[in-house]
Amino acid sequence: MKALSSLLFSSIFFLNLSSNAQLTATVTTNTGGAANCDPRVITVVPSGGSGDYEYIYRVAPGQSGSVITQNTANYTVTPVPSLPTTYRISITDNVTLETVTKKVTVSPLLSGEFNVRIPNAFTPLYPDGVNDRWEVRNSGNNTSNASNFIPYPINAYAYELTIYSSNPGAIYYQASGSSTNPDSGISSLYGINTNQIYWDGTIPFNGGRVLGRVGTYYYTLKLYNCSYPSGKVFQGYIQLGNSPH
Repeated sequence: MKALSSLLFSSIFFLNLSSNAQLTATVTTNTGGAANCDPRVITVVPSGGSGDYEYIYRVAPGQSGSVITQNTANYTVTPVPSLPTTYRISITDNVTLETVTKKVTVSPLLSGEFNVRIPNAFTPLYPDGVNDRWEVRNSGNNTSNASNFIPYPINAYAYELTIYSSNPGAIYYQASGSSTNPDSGISSLYGINTNQIYWDGTIPFNGGRVLGRVGTYYYTLKLYNCSYPSGKVFQGYIQLGNSPH
């Protein structure tokens, strides 16, 4: 009788396991683009299986990070990475031991002091491919030679630029923009593309634009990131020359 009861229990247990749908899961994160300053949260929604799950969050091979094991479907990434980081999430059914693995990429948080290099001279009247435009660049790129230049992005999600004469009322150029994802192969860091903030040396004239005269101009640049949501202002002068020497 005892053997029959054990067999009956095993059969019922086996039937219950067999009746569960196959384990699947969807994984999302609140990436929200480079301007998203909220904490990065990975959310897992499993379905099927027994309903008793374990979650393991691993950083993908080749990227630094730790392994986190927990029994909750939401994981707040701490600290938020400074580079796009791919996580592999393993969801295991604690009853059937079935496991599925999903991947999700967590976007970086654009914060801290701005990594910018702002030049004070350029030579648009001497178009030789060197210093033809006034460009604000990532401070890690200090070459002006276009053939050697790799445009790593600036850690900002928006900017506002004004070029004017010694009289602030005489505005020669204005521009604003927001960050975009970098082109594949250029950089893995999101932010303002280095060649996005520039002035070509032209000023308004008779309804169009012409190259300005040799002389001194001034700029006001305002950059925004998660450390400076109201913006940080940079001001200075630009020398427009007609010769590289």
